[in-house]
Amino acid sequence: MNSNIQSTERKKTINVLVVDDEPFLVDIAQIFLEKNNFCTDFAYSVDEALKKISQYPYDIIVSDYQMPQKNGIELLKQVRATNPTLPFILFTGRSREEIAILALNEGADFYIQKGGDPKAQFMELSHKIRRAVERKDNANAIEERNEILSAILAASPYGVTLVKNRTVQWVNASLALMLGYNTKELIGIPVRNLYATEEDYVAAGKQIMSELDENGQSKIHARLIRKNGSLMECKIQMACLNTKNPLYTRMVTITEKH
Repeated sequence: MNSNIQSTERKKTINVLVVDDEPFLVDIAQIFLEKNNFCTDFAYSVDEALKKISQYPYDIIVSDYQMPQKNGIELLKQVRATNPTLPFILFTGRSREEIAILALNEGADFYIQKGGDPKAQFMELSHKIRRAVERKDNANAIEERNEILSAILAASPYGVTLVKNRTVQWVNASLALMLGYNTKELIGIPVRNLYATEEDYVAAGKQIMSELDENGQSKIHARLIRKNGSLMECKIQMACLNTKNPLYTRMVTITEKH
């Protein structure tokens, strides 16, 4: 590849930067990794690696530990300072347990010790590369879906809130407006404070607990109280977000009955 990576969407080929000061080991890595359909680039020092990382969109860094001037842990620390999610594997002949622990504590995805059968060793490395990159891609996909969902909920004309342990964790602007609060005022408020009376709260709670326990969803009618003290007849629908504890975390929509 030699630094000709295209900064486009994810390709099937994984772009790997191998960092090692031993040209012979670099050549072996290139042979094995490219046979496994990886696109490889190389750096022979930490400083060279950092320069390339700043210029090209690698999918993963595979680094030796023992190198002149700066070692693989120092490279890992500098990578994590600017790119906390870039997959990183420490691939080293040093077998000291404290190096492995330090690498993982500093954010390495995997630690692999060199030595033994080269074929088995590079098969393991190939497997760990794919796992690390796939894990990052999955995390990115989840984050993107969450951002889209948050945007949809925030823009909804219906009142939406996330309730956890009977406490408001998040609300959209529509619900805050409906209740006469700003969104920050509602965060952390006990749900009980939004019901008109204790009797309303207890009656709603019994129905909610029964329905959530039965099918994970609940639909009720209740009276809520606005910030100014006026009452509001509402239709409230909710679904549990934790199937193991359906009564703990709920996504709730509220619409006013006219």
